[in-house]
Amino acid sequence: MITVTAVAKQYSSGRGHITALAGVSCFVATGQSLVVAGRSGSGKTTLLNCIGALERPDSGRIICNEWDLAALSQKQIADYRRCDIGFVFQAANLFPWLTVAENLQFPLELNRIGRREQEKRIGRLLADFGMSGYDRALPGELSAGEAQRIAFARAIAHNPKILLA
Repeated sequence: MITVTAVAKQYSSGRGHITALAGVSCFVATGQSLVVAGRSGSGKTTLLNCIGALERPDSGRIICNEWDLAALSQKQIADYRRCDIGFVFQAANLFPWLTVAENLQFPLELNRIGRREQEKRIGRLLADFGMSGYDRALPGELSAGEAQRIAFARAIAHNPKILLA
């Protein structure tokens, strides 16, 4: 469950103060999906970053699966992102020095998933995303679409409660 109440966020830039979010509210029940649409610069990514605790809103409240994001310590924020959130960024954001399999292994290691289970999940994800045989490839050897598929697979590898894409 995600509850966003009156969230606002501004940035300062060479163009002055930019309002990215102004009093945004929404509710997403467990099991539901929400599509956030709008023109470039309308605050879509800022909203996702706030829900994912990558940024803090200037005002308002965000509650995700019983976590009141404003009340969390830095360690609790890290735990929330590590356990509850899967991110698919606009750019794939794969680690270029790690193989495809190692990129998929990363969230599994962070969540202390055993080695055998890691191997099963990685094999299943590669098959499910049509990427079998790519386990030893480096991200620079992938097309943009292939990299995005691996980024999506990495985002769900640890079975997060919330997927932000």
